[in-house]
Amino acid sequence: DKPDGQYHIAKIVQAFCDPTQWIDKESVRKQVMNALNAGLVYVNLQLNKDGKIVISQRRVTHADKEETRDVTTEPREMTVAPVFRARDIKSEQDLCFVLMPFRAPFNRLYKEKIKPTVEACGFKCLRADDLFSPTPILEDIWIHICKSKVIIADVTGRNPNVFYEMGIAHTVGRPVVIITQDKADIPFDVAQFRYFLYSDDANGWDTLCNNIASALRSTISGS
Repeated sequence: DKPDGQYHIAKIVQAFCDPTQWIDKESVRKQVMNALNAGLVYVNLQLNKDGKIVISQRRVTHADKEETRDVTTEPREMTVAPVFRARDIKSEQDLCFVLMPFRAPFNRLYKEKIKPTVEACGFKCLRADDLFSPTPILEDIWIHICKSKVIIADVTGRNPNVFYEMGIAHTVGRPVVIITQDKADIPFDVAQFRYFLYSDDANGWDTLCNNIASALRSTISGS
Protein backbone atom coordinates (compact mmCIF):
# COMPACT_ATOMS: atom_id res chain seq x y z
CA ASP A 1 0.00 0.00 0.00
CA LYS A 2 1.08 3.58 -0.63
CA PRO A 3 2.29 5.20 2.64
CA ASP A 4 -0.24 7.64 4.10
CA GLY A 5 0.28 11.07 5.63
CA GLN A 6 0.85 9.71 9.11
CA TYR A 7 3.72 7.56 7.83
CA HIS A 8 5.52 10.56 6.29
CA ILE A 9 4.99 12.71 9.39
CA ALA A 10 6.35 9.91 11.54
CA LYS A 11 9.47 9.49 9.41
CA ILE A 12 10.20 13.24 9.44
CA VAL A 13 9.80 13.55 13.20
CA GLN A 14 11.81 10.40 13.79
CA ALA A 15 14.64 11.69 11.58
CA PHE A 16 14.92 15.22 12.97
CA CYS A 17 13.35 15.20 16.44
CA ASP A 18 14.59 12.00 18.08
CA PRO A 19 15.62 13.13 21.61
CA THR A 20 17.54 9.90 22.16
CA GLN A 21 20.09 11.05 19.58
CA TRP A 22 20.95 14.53 20.87
CA ILE A 23 19.91 14.83 24.53
CA ASP A 24 21.97 13.07 27.17
CA LYS A 25 20.26 14.29 30.33
CA GLU A 26 17.28 12.06 31.14
CA SER A 27 15.14 14.79 32.76
CA VAL A 28 15.56 17.12 29.77
CA ARG A 29 14.89 14.30 27.32
CA LYS A 30 11.67 13.45 29.15
CA GLN A 31 10.49 17.07 28.95
CA VAL A 32 11.24 17.23 25.22
CA MET A 33 9.43 13.94 24.57
CA ASN A 34 6.37 15.14 26.50
CA ALA A 35 6.31 18.36 24.48
CA LEU A 36 6.60 16.47 21.19
CA ASN A 37 3.88 14.00 22.16
CA ALA A 38 1.56 16.87 23.10
CA GLY A 39 1.62 17.88 19.43
CA LEU A 40 1.82 14.41 17.90
CA VAL A 41 -1.36 13.26 19.63
CA TYR A 42 -3.41 15.42 17.24
CA VAL A 43 -2.26 13.28 14.29
CA ASN A 44 -2.56 10.01 16.21
CA LEU A 45 1.19 9.60 16.64
CA GLN A 46 3.30 8.85 19.69
CA LEU A 47 7.04 9.11 20.34
CA ASN A 48 8.32 6.15 22.36
CA LYS A 49 11.30 6.15 24.74
CA ASP A 50 13.45 4.38 22.14
CA GLY A 51 12.92 7.24 19.67
CA LYS A 52 10.52 5.32 17.42
CA ILE A 53 7.35 7.00 16.23
CA VAL A 54 4.26 4.85 16.59
CA ILE A 55 0.98 5.39 14.76
CA SER A 56 -1.30 5.09 17.74
CA GLN A 57 -4.66 5.02 15.94
CA ARG A 58 -6.08 1.53 16.33
CA ARG A 59 -8.21 -0.50 13.94
CA VAL A 60 -10.13 -3.73 14.59
CA THR A 61 -9.52 -6.44 12.00
CA HIS A 62 -11.31 -9.26 13.84
CA ALA A 63 -14.09 -9.29 16.37
CA ASP A 64 -11.70 -10.33 19.13
CA LYS A 65 -8.42 -8.70 18.07
CA GLU A 66 -7.25 -5.10 17.91
CA GLU A 67 -4.08 -4.20 16.03
CA THR A 68 -1.84 -1.15 15.94
CA ARG A 69 0.56 -0.02 13.24
CA ASP A 70 3.98 1.55 13.61
CA VAL A 71 6.57 2.80 11.16
CA THR A 72 9.00 0.04 12.05
CA THR A 73 6.40 -2.54 10.93
CA GLU A 74 6.61 -4.20 14.33
CA PRO A 75 3.03 -5.46 14.88
CA ARG A 76 1.30 -4.84 18.17
CA GLU A 77 -2.02 -6.25 19.18
CA MET A 78 -4.47 -6.46 22.04
CA THR A 79 -6.42 -9.65 22.51
CA VAL A 80 -9.78 -9.57 24.25
CA ALA A 81 -12.45 -12.17 24.96
CA PRO A 82 -15.96 -10.84 24.21
CA VAL A 83 -18.91 -12.48 25.91
CA PHE A 84 -20.41 -12.95 22.46
CA ARG A 85 -19.76 -16.17 20.53
CA ALA A 86 -19.14 -14.92 16.99
CA ARG A 87 -15.48 -14.23 16.18
CA ASP A 88 -14.68 -14.58 12.47
CA ILE A 89 -16.88 -11.72 11.28
CA LYS A 90 -16.30 -10.31 7.80
CA SER A 91 -16.78 -6.58 7.45
CA GLU A 92 -19.16 -5.12 4.87
CA GLN A 93 -17.90 -1.77 3.62
CA ASP A 94 -21.37 -0.68 2.50
CA LEU A 95 -23.30 -1.51 5.68
CA CYS A 96 -24.69 1.06 8.10
CA PHE A 97 -26.32 -0.25 11.28
CA VAL A 98 -28.78 1.95 13.18
CA LEU A 99 -29.24 1.90 16.96
CA MET A 100 -32.40 3.56 18.26
CA PRO A 101 -35.46 2.96 20.46
CA PHE A 102 -38.26 0.85 18.99
CA ARG A 103 -41.18 3.20 19.46
CA ALA A 104 -43.67 4.69 17.01
CA PRO A 105 -42.07 8.13 16.43
CA PHE A 106 -38.61 6.59 16.00
CA ASN A 107 -39.94 3.85 13.73
CA ARG A 108 -41.38 6.46 11.38
CA LEU A 109 -38.19 8.53 11.45
CA TYR A 110 -36.16 5.44 10.59
CA LYS A 111 -38.38 4.18 7.77
CA GLU A 112 -39.26 7.52 6.16
CA LYS A 113 -36.05 9.51 6.64
CA ILE A 114 -32.96 7.77 8.00
CA LYS A 115 -33.08 4.58 5.93
CA PRO A 116 -33.71 6.36 2.57
CA THR A 117 -30.96 8.89 3.35
CA VAL A 118 -28.44 6.18 4.18
CA GLU A 119 -29.34 4.20 1.06
CA ALA A 120 -29.03 7.33 -1.10
CA CYS A 121 -25.42 7.56 0.13
CA GLY A 122 -24.71 4.07 -1.21
CA PHE A 123 -25.05 2.10 2.03
CA LYS A 124 -27.27 -0.76 3.03
CA CYS A 125 -29.21 0.31 6.11
CA LEU A 126 -30.32 -2.10 8.83
CA ARG A 127 -31.82 -1.87 12.28
CA ALA A 128 -32.15 -4.72 14.78
CA ASP A 129 -35.80 -5.32 13.86
CA ASP A 130 -34.71 -5.87 10.24
CA LEU A 131 -32.82 -9.00 11.31
CA PHE A 132 -34.57 -12.35 11.06
CA SER A 133 -32.51 -15.30 12.26
CA PRO A 134 -32.52 -17.97 14.97
CA THR A 135 -29.51 -16.23 16.54
CA PRO A 136 -30.21 -14.47 19.87
CA ILE A 137 -30.92 -10.81 19.19
CA LEU A 138 -27.96 -9.42 21.14
CA GLU A 139 -25.60 -11.79 19.32
CA ASP A 140 -27.08 -10.58 16.01
CA ILE A 141 -26.51 -6.97 17.06
CA TRP A 142 -22.89 -7.77 17.98
CA ILE A 143 -22.33 -9.39 14.57
CA HIS A 144 -23.86 -6.50 12.65
CA ILE A 145 -21.98 -3.84 14.61
CA CYS A 146 -18.74 -5.67 13.78
CA LYS A 147 -19.79 -6.04 10.14
CA SER A 148 -20.70 -2.41 9.66
CA LYS A 149 -18.68 0.39 8.14
CA VAL A 150 -20.50 2.98 10.24
CA ILE A 151 -23.09 3.12 13.02
CA ILE A 152 -25.89 5.63 13.63
CA ALA A 153 -27.04 5.90 17.25
CA ASP A 154 -30.08 7.89 18.39
CA VAL A 155 -29.59 8.46 22.13
CA THR A 156 -32.81 10.42 22.61
CA GLY A 157 -34.31 9.47 25.97
CA ARG A 158 -31.07 7.82 27.12
CA ASN A 159 -32.29 4.38 26.08
CA PRO A 160 -29.99 1.92 27.91
CA ASN A 161 -29.93 -0.56 25.02
CA VAL A 162 -28.73 2.12 22.62
CA PHE A 163 -25.93 3.18 24.97
CA TYR A 164 -24.86 -0.43 25.56
CA GLU A 165 -24.72 -1.11 21.82
CA MET A 166 -22.94 2.17 21.12
CA GLY A 167 -20.32 1.15 23.69
CA ILE A 168 -19.77 -2.06 21.73
CA ALA A 169 -19.35 -0.05 18.53
CA HIS A 170 -16.78 2.26 20.11
CA THR A 171 -14.89 -0.70 21.57
CA VAL A 172 -14.52 -2.43 18.21
CA GLY A 173 -13.55 0.83 16.51
CA ARG A 174 -16.61 1.60 14.44
CA PRO A 175 -17.35 5.28 13.73
CA VAL A 176 -20.64 6.30 15.33
CA VAL A 177 -22.89 9.11 14.11
CA ILE A 178 -24.62 10.19 17.31
CA ILE A 179 -27.99 11.95 17.05
CA THR A 180 -30.40 13.21 19.70
CA GLN A 181 -33.42 15.46 20.21
CA ASP A 182 -32.09 16.76 23.53
CA LYS A 183 -28.49 17.61 24.39
CA ALA A 184 -29.32 16.71 28.00
CA ASP A 185 -29.39 13.10 26.81
CA ILE A 186 -25.66 13.29 26.06
CA PRO A 187 -23.85 12.14 29.24
CA PHE A 188 -20.43 13.45 30.21
CA ASP A 189 -18.56 10.40 28.89
CA VAL A 190 -20.13 10.80 25.44
CA ALA A 191 -19.98 14.61 25.22
CA GLN A 192 -16.44 14.42 23.82
CA PHE A 193 -17.85 12.95 20.60
CA ARG A 194 -19.57 15.07 17.98
CA TYR A 195 -23.34 14.69 17.86
CA PHE A 196 -26.22 16.10 15.82
CA LEU A 197 -29.11 17.75 17.66
CA TYR A 198 -32.44 17.58 15.83
CA SER A 199 -36.01 18.69 16.48
CA ASP A 200 -38.89 16.23 16.16
CA ASP A 201 -40.65 17.93 13.27
CA ALA A 202 -40.45 18.01 9.48
CA ASN A 203 -37.76 20.69 9.31
CA GLY A 204 -35.78 19.00 12.07
CA TRP A 205 -35.91 15.65 10.29
CA ASP A 206 -34.76 17.21 7.03
CA THR A 207 -31.84 18.92 8.75
CA LEU A 208 -30.96 15.65 10.46
CA CYS A 209 -30.92 13.82 7.13
CA ASN A 210 -28.57 16.42 5.66
CA ASN A 211 -26.23 16.01 8.63
CA ILE A 212 -26.32 12.22 8.39
CA ALA A 213 -25.56 12.36 4.68
CA SER A 214 -22.63 14.68 5.32
CA ALA A 215 -21.27 12.37 8.04
CA LEU A 216 -21.58 9.32 5.78
CA ARG A 217 -19.79 11.10 2.94
CA SER A 218 -16.98 11.96 5.35
CA THR A 219 -16.78 8.30 6.35
CA ILE A 220 -16.51 7.26 2.71
CA SER A 221 -13.85 9.87 1.88
CA GLY A 222 -11.86 8.90 4.96
CA SER A 223 -11.76 5.21 4.04
